[in-house]
Amino acid sequence: MILIDGFEGDPSLLNPNDIENVSVLKDAASAAIYGARGVFGVVLITTKKGVKGRTSVSYSSNYALKAPVTRPDFVTDGYTWAKMFAEAFVNGDGAFPQNANKTQKFSQAYLDEFKREKNLASHITRLR
Repeated sequence: MILIDGFEGDPSLLNPNDIENVSVLKDAASAAIYGARGVFGVVLITTKKGVKGRTSVSYSSNYALKAPVTRPDFVTDGYTWAKMFAEAFVNGDGAFPQNANKTQKFSQAYLDEFKREKNLASHITRLR
């Protein structure tokens, strides 16, 4: 149980600068005072009180941006991805990735056919 100035409350709602004292009662001491509700312990939080004749104002602020600094340029086109995959393989191993696909051999002819089908599909889309 958490008591803030004698009342149950949520300490996450308090400003840490407003806390004057924190006390912890446990075991028999908390059960004797607070009964069954204090069996597992009691945290007592006392907040600061105002001082007569003296005014104090404090201000704090935070500023955050939610926009990313850069946005990645995703490859959403199958032919472009396959072409980049082949280029990366050639640059790394010095050879074309022939066994990358188990159902069909990945070759320059496969890549050329992929490009032809992509161009045909984009041509049909423009005609609509």
